[in-house]
Amino acid sequence: MKITDLLDPRSISLDAAPTSKSETLDKAVELMAASGKLSDVEAFRKQVYAREEESTTGIGEGIAIPHGKCDAVKKPGLAAMVIKNGVDFDSLDGEPVTLLFLIAAPNTKDNVHLDVLSKLSVLMMDENFSDSLRNASSVEEFLSIIDKADAEQAGIDERLTAGSGEEAADRNGENAAQSGGQEIQAQKAGAETEKTVGPKILAVTSCPTGIAHTYMAAEGLEKAARAKGWKIKVETRGSAGAKNVLTAQEIETADCIIVQDRTITVIDYKYGQGVAVDAKENTQMMLYALGALNLLGDLFDIETVEMHIYQPRINNVSTWSAAAADLLYWADKTVKRIAAEAAKGKGKYKAGAWCRFCPHAGRCRQLTKTCTEYVETHSLRVAVPVLAPHEVAGVLEMEPLISLWLKRVKAQAMDTLLGGGEVPGFKVVEGKLGNRKWIDELKVAEALKAAGYGADEYTETKLLSPAAMDKSLGKKKVAELLETLIDRAPGAPTIVPASDKRPPLDRAAEAMKDFE
Repeated sequence: MKITDLLDPRSISLDAAPTSKSETLDKAVELMAASGKLSDVEAFRKQVYAREEESTTGIGEGIAIPHGKCDAVKKPGLAAMVIKNGVDFDSLDGEPVTLLFLIAAPNTKDNVHLDVLSKLSVLMMDENFSDSLRNASSVEEFLSIIDKADAEQAGIDERLTAGSGEEAADRNGENAAQSGGQEIQAQKAGAETEKTVGPKILAVTSCPTGIAHTYMAAEGLEKAARAKGWKIKVETRGSAGAKNVLTAQEIETADCIIVQDRTITVIDYKYGQGVAVDAKENTQMMLYALGALNLLGDLFDIETVEMHIYQPRINNVSTWSAAAADLLYWADKTVKRIAAEAAKGKGKYKAGAWCRFCPHAGRCRQLTKTCTEYVETHSLRVAVPVLAPHEVAGVLEMEPLISLWLKRVKAQAMDTLLGGGEVPGFKVVEGKLGNRKWIDELKVAEALKAAGYGADEYTETKLLSPAAMDKSLGKKKVAELLETLIDRAPGAPTIVPASDKRPPLDRAAEAMKDFE
């Protein structure tokens, strides 16, 4: 089965222009419905939204792969959208989504289609492939790009069709036993062989529905390992079962394992460009640690949990360690009590920076109360209407939360009005028209040529930008050949917390250099 066997031309839109995440999902569901693969559109829509509540399917790099698996799907299918101007999708990297695939999977035992969908997920990790889809000029070209990549990537098929469960484990064990002697001989060849091979890394990836992100995460890990010349094997756990199963021998001989010396290491990889996050006494990390203890505590004698937060895009690494006994005590005395209250619909809501991840922020009473109370409390009640420096600092600390609140409230109002509801005193109107664009560039050229205009009068040749050159030649080659020919404007002055690792900007000192 090919990827395009699941993608009906009626379910492809190359000029979508949604203005919100909900509108994007609704449009994608409509495209899926157009292919006739749904028996109950609303039931499928609810399933897609329910999956989105678990975690965002905006994986970053402008890509989103929402998906739903339920009885409302008659036949497996795909819908695709190219969103030229992008749309806010709460993506992991905070960037707008410009390319989206919606996956519809039937709730059946036959999971042949899952390998096809998984292959698409892996292909999406290739920037050239994704960019080609974004720039497709027609549905036919869009399908042709997918067919070509599908045919060229036979190696992906081999990996995805590997067996699952105990059968696969047995087969992998046999293969490992057969190759064991060869590996030992390679090790005896000397240090140079070890240097070439690098460390052996084992990993397991999974997704709440096990359709797309399982394999995208695996591909991302493998890509990073290849770049460093390291060996890696990734076991994928999805709807079709476990594939590429790790063997006991492989686990025993791995260079990097998560449990070691009575210590569990928990790493939270944050790809966004927000503020630096501290791992010390971080509630989210402590809950992750409890999850790890619950999963592995019976198998290993764990004494310590190391928690790491890694934010590569802002160069932040934060580490904190805690005794397993202390975490379990916290769970027993604090977490259980709060969880029990929450299960009964009780407990206290607390607004904070974390609200930016909540899909209900736009209609949350506690967030509204927190923001409005701050404004009321800090209104000027003194004769001299001047804020003291510490008051300015307080306002700056609240600015992200208040801005988030206003943004989400506005988005909620937009969804309500577009959905036919009412917001007293407000309405939705068509905004400023977008920029003009040619409907068909070839026909424009033909018309001008017929009118006697030369090509030099309506076309231009332009050197690629540094960013476009990176994609064309590769960042390494551009840096090697053109680094001295690239200029970059300094960043605009930006106010950040004092904990930010960047040095403070001293304009006075910079000005003094002009007199030296």
